[in-house]
Amino acid sequence: MCRSSTSENLPTVENPGQGSATGPVIELGPQTLARLDRIEATIESLAEEIQDSVARRMAWGSTVPCYNVSEVAKALKVKPEKVQHWIRAGELAAFNVASTPKGQPQWRITREALAAFQADRAAKLTAPPVAPSKRRARRYRPPIKEILS
Repeated sequence: MCRSSTSENLPTVENPGQGSATGPVIELGPQTLARLDRIEATIESLAEEIQDSVARRMAWGSTVPCYNVSEVAKALKVKPEKVQHWIRAGELAAFNVASTPKGQPQWRITREALAAFQADRAAKLTAPPVAPSKRRARRYRPPIKEILS
């Protein structure tokens, strides 16, 4: 049967600013301390990114009127796959509100993004056509051997 150790057997370590702590004395080298600082900085930056992401999602979802992919597809009279293609190609601005980043995306398109896309698309459709080349295509002429045989 094991006995639990008591605090009487452990040395006391004085930490300035934190009072006293009871536990074994552990000396950390400068490389380990530097690594711990980098890890702590990474954790803090990730926490800030997550808070920003949550704030943006809440702001987008609550104040900005948005359309989903099927609504945009019906309005533009195309298939939803075509709208997803435009989003992936970067032609149509959208943001993902899916609960998991690895799952199927749930795109939302703002009114402003849809209006900008329609204006850009209309400009491309009304652009003057490219003039055809003035050079005539060469006519196929069979080799002389085929003509004589």
